[in-house]
Amino acid sequence: MRSERGVGQNYTNKTVQVIKQLLKWCKRHKHAKANLLESYSLKFEAAKARAFLTSSDIERLQQHPFTCEPLRRVADVFLFQCYTGLAYADLKRFDATRYVGLGEDGEPWIFMGRQKTTHSTGQQAIIPLLPEARTLLKQYGTTLPVPTN
Repeated sequence: MRSERGVGQNYTNKTVQVIKQLLKWCKRHKHAKANLLESYSLKFEAAKARAFLTSSDIERLQQHPFTCEPLRRVADVFLFQCYTGLAYADLKRFDATRYVGLGEDGEPWIFMGRQKTTHSTGQQAIIPLLPEARTLLKQYGTTLPVPTN
């Protein structure tokens, strides 16, 4: 499977694991006499460390001279996500007139129920609106040009 399709070790092992479970079920319900994979052990590779953007990476993206305006808008939306931590689903419904207010420190903050956590915990996210994010909001208005996913 790995050599023919060029897939990774963990994908191959996960597929074999599902087949092992199916054969185990077949043996238990007398649809098969033996499970030939019963003694076969699987060794999964450790997950690779994630790469994170550095402040210089964000700076380069911010300063990059895009030749095409749609690419600049996509980069700006991504930068806004970097500055706020908002997920795509939350950014899609973000409207500054509804969700931005002044915090106790007198600075603008985002007060917004996150899509994934509001339903399960009922808590609201309170996110500081950094100067870079404010600049992007001033540039685009109360909503950002979020492309369809």
